[in-house]
Amino acid sequence: MMRIDDATYRAIFDTMAEGIVFADNDNRLAYINPAAERIRHIKAERFLGLDLLSIHSPRLRDSVTELLRAFRTGRQLFHRKKTKIRGELFENSYHAVRDKKGNYLGALMVSRAVAG
Repeated sequence: MMRIDDATYRAIFDTMAEGIVFADNDNRLAYINPAAERIRHIKAERFLGLDLLSIHSPRLRDSVTELLRAFRTGRQLFHRKKTKIRGELFENSYHAVRDKKGNYLGALMVSRAVAG
């Protein structure tokens, strides 16, 4: 069986049209692909390492905190939500990421443009 190295995985994620954002198990932003930068009109280097909760408005912070808690405890594995970003409609799907032993590694967000 062929193994894919980290550089190949990064190249795959960097090539995707969907925006990919990953926050580690300490809720620190660890990866933002180029599509997420384009969709959100941000520069990854300004956000990498920041606490995920610190970049959300106070009115959203509680719901994000609860979703992350549900991911960490295993009560919820997936969440989907539509949102408008600068007039364009996107579907964001949020996923708990776990290793083969079931340990929580972090949260993944995938953004896709949708007609609407």
